Amino acid sequence: MTHPKHDQIDALSGLLDDSDLVPTLDPTVVLASPVSAFNNTLTTLDDPPGGGSTPVLDIVYKLPPFSIDLGAEGNGINDYNKIVGTYFDTNDWAHGFSYNNGHIKTLNYPALGVTATYANGINDKGWIVGTYNIGSLEQGFFLKNGIYSTISIPGADSTQVYGINNKGQMVGDYLSNGVTWGFVGYEGNLGYNYTPIDFPGATGTIATCINGKGAIGGEYFVGFVTHGFVLVRGTYTTVDDPNYADNYVTGINNKGWVAGIGIDSNGLGHSWIEYGGNFYTVKDPASTGGTEVGGINNYNHVVGTILHGTTTEVFGAHLALFF
Repeated sequence: MTHPKHDQIDALSGLLDDSDLVPTLDPTVVLASPVSAFNNTLTTLDDPPGGGSTPVLDIVYKLPPFSIDLGAEGNGINDYNKIVGTYFDTNDWAHGFSYNNGHIKTLNYPALGVTATYANGINDKGWIVGTYNIGSLEQGFFLKNGIYSTISIPGADSTQVYGINNKGQMVGDYLSNGVTWGFVGYEGNLGYNYTPIDFPGATGTIATCINGKGAIGGEYFVGFVTHGFVLVRGTYTTVDDPNYADNYVTGINNKGWVAGIGIDSNGLGHSWIEYGGNFYTVKDPASTGGTEVGGINNYNHVVGTILHGTTTEVFGAHLALFF
C-alpha cells in the first residue's frame, strides 16, 4: 500500500530514485569481497495484539538488502537517506561504513592500534558518530568534514557514542566504577560538555538516539532485565513492547515515532515501531532469525539489519501509516 503524502515526501528526499540501485563499492574502497544484494520485496508489519481499529503499517524495501564480507548491520539514517553501519571482514574485524546513493565507503578510525570501528549515527549535515576500539579500550568518535576526533568522557573507563542530531547534540554511554551511564553532550570549541542520563531506579542506562527536538531514547537495566525508554523535557517514560521481556529503543524521529527491538525467549531480536501508544512488529519472510531496526528518520524511513542464521544484511525501507 502507498499513501500520496508519503509518495511526495519520498520524491523530495530521493529515496524512490534509490529503489532500483544495487549498492556498489566506492571506487576508492577495496574490500576482500564484493557487496551482495537481493531483490526488492514487500513486507507487512503485523497489527499489535488485539487488532480492531489499530493502525496498519506497511514496510516497503527501497534499498535492496545487502551484505559485506561476513555480514553488515544498518545503524543510522538521516533525512537524505544516507546510511551508516558496521560490517565484519573475513578476519571478523569490525569496520564502519557509509552508504550514499548506491555507493558504500569504509570508515576506519585513523589511529595506530585500532582493532574495530563502529559507525552508529549520522545527521543531515553528514556528521557521523560511533565507537572505535584499541584493544579492550572503547572510545567514541566524531567525524565532521572528513576529520575524526575522539569523544571520551573524562575519568571514564570507556565511552561509546550512538546518535547525533542536526544541532550536534550527541548521545551515548560511559562506564565509570562498574556502572554504565548514558549521556548527552555537544562537541564544541571548549571541549566536550556532557550531562549524565540515569533512568530513576535503574542499575545502568544507555542513550542511543536523539531527535531534532532533543527527545532522547535508549535502554535501562533493572537487574537482568532491559527496558526501552524515552526522555522528553526531563521526563522519563518506559517504552516496552509487551510481547517481549527485554526491549531496546534504537531510534526516534521528530514526529514521535519510536523504533526499537524486542528480545524473544531464544535471545533473537525482533524490530518494533511504536506510535501513538501502539506497537507493530516487523516481520521479514526472508529472515530466518529476525530483524533489528537501527534508526528512523523524519520521513518514516528506517534502516536496520536482517538476520539469516549467522549472516546479516542491511535494509532500508519506507513505513506508511493508515488509520
